[in-house]
Amino acid sequence: LKTALRNIFRHRIYVIVNILGLAVGFACSLLIFLFVIHELGFDKFNEKYDRIYRLYLVGKFGESEIKGAWTAAPTARAMMQEFPEVETACRMTSWDETMVQVGENKYIESDLALADSSFFDIFTMPLVSGNPKKALTMPNSVVLTRSQAIKYFGNGEALGQHLRIGTDTNLYTVTGVMEEVPENSHFNFKVLISFVTHPRAQEDFWLSNSFATYVLLKEGASLESVQDKMPGIVKKYVGPQVETTLGLDLQTFVETGNRYGLYLQPLSDVHLNPEIGSDFKQPNDRKYIFVFSGVALLILIVAGINYMNLSTARSARRAREVGLRKVMGSTRGLLIRQFMIESLILTFIALAIA
Repeated sequence: LKTALRNIFRHRIYVIVNILGLAVGFACSLLIFLFVIHELGFDKFNEKYDRIYRLYLVGKFGESEIKGAWTAAPTARAMMQEFPEVETACRMTSWDETMVQVGENKYIESDLALADSSFFDIFTMPLVSGNPKKALTMPNSVVLTRSQAIKYFGNGEALGQHLRIGTDTNLYTVTGVMEEVPENSHFNFKVLISFVTHPRAQEDFWLSNSFATYVLLKEGASLESVQDKMPGIVKKYVGPQVETTLGLDLQTFVETGNRYGLYLQPLSDVHLNPEIGSDFKQPNDRKYIFVFSGVALLILIVAGINYMNLSTARSARRAREVGLRKVMGSTRGLLIRQFMIESLILTFIALAIA
């Protein structure tokens, strides 16, 4: 170790160039790998992550084709009634940019969403104050994130306070304050409103698809079993309404080139599947994960090759040192160890700088 440090201090210019080259390579690769880890970690903060699924519609109506996480208002209720495998279900939708009034203060907000009261049973979003079982059960109830509660009410108690949203003349009551929605969640909101507030919450029309529906399967439930039964739901609920609205039965509707199919998408697939549309965060393409990972590895390989080239360029200078060591009784193994220790010291310094 003493000899390695002595050599490093003796050849400062070479060492600085080598360390900087490695450090830049390490830094670029680390940044890329952090991005990749972040992308692959979306929604994994949810404790029931592996049992959460989002429904999506694959449909064709005339010339219009749809493939997105948009379902009808009664879908969640039907899933709980028809499938013993489903523990609970939740509807969600985003709210367009609107004005929120707190007392005399008015704010233009864009991070608003609506959700059923079962939201907190499915997703791991802890409440700082309020009862998660009751927070979203009543119309005109609202849950704020901690930062939004401070924005509206300062450091005072937000629970039980009132505010106005949009053009609604009714006051909304704050029934809960929650932690911030994690950055690696596929949806984002700061104000969460009870879904029963929505004028279409009690709608029983299956041909209008506007809401996201999430289901939580029971432990040990088979996804394939649920998916196999989905056509039966379409036939039972959608069929009669197609016949009433369009004047033809579901089979004729399909035979004329139309489609209406409901499918379950694992939560792990939501952020990295751009083929399925959504009203929340736009998903990224999974192929970029492989592209960026390949770039990171390539940068590491190039940095390693540069390091080896510089080391090889110095080999002639160190030939005399190696010869003298052999004369003094050094073995091949000891020489290898000596050079390895020097390389490891340089590498760890470069990693620390990166």
